[in-house]
Amino acid sequence: MTTTRFGAHLRPLREFQTFPELEQATHQALYRALDIGDLIAFAGAGVSSDFGYPMWGKLAGLVVDKVKSDTAIAEFDPPLSTVEKDYLKQVTPRRLAKGSPQYLGSVLDYCHRIYFRRECDGKFSRIVTNIFESHTAVKPDRETSIQALIERLQLRRFMTTNYDELIEKALLPELSRDGHAILDKDG
Repeated sequence: MTTTRFGAHLRPLREFQTFPELEQATHQALYRALDIGDLIAFAGAGVSSDFGYPMWGKLAGLVVDKVKSDTAIAEFDPPLSTVEKDYLKQVTPRRLAKGSPQYLGSVLDYCHRIYFRRECDGKFSRIVTNIFESHTAVKPDRETSIQALIERLQLRRFMTTNYDELIEKALLPELSRDGHAILDKDG
């Protein structure tokens, strides 16, 4: 059994000869940060999927389906351009399933711009809000497993990029003014 000296995690990456050596140093660095209370947790939208919220691919698919049905009606003014129609035709469930986060983000952005160009981007926001409301199977409360994990690990900071506000509502009763929250136990 080899032991890695203290501070091995601070070595430049190029000095590690093998992946297992790098992995071991990474684990040691994480454990050390956890032990001294200097760990910052970072989580994305996936942490909310257990509460019924759709993941990126599903969200994009539901939005595209709603945009296609909205824009197919005669009252949609002005009607979609040929380019907009062609773009939406190319967005298939298969492409969404294999899409990168950047692709999925660009699809959602394009759908938003369709409404924005027609000065009805509030309607796009309602579409997304309705999707969240219809997919929330569990109402979060202060005793969520996310909060319990954060408290158990005694994390100093917790940051998230989730697109819903599930974590913020569970951890912080009042969000900061800009709608972004960082849990910081240091004040």
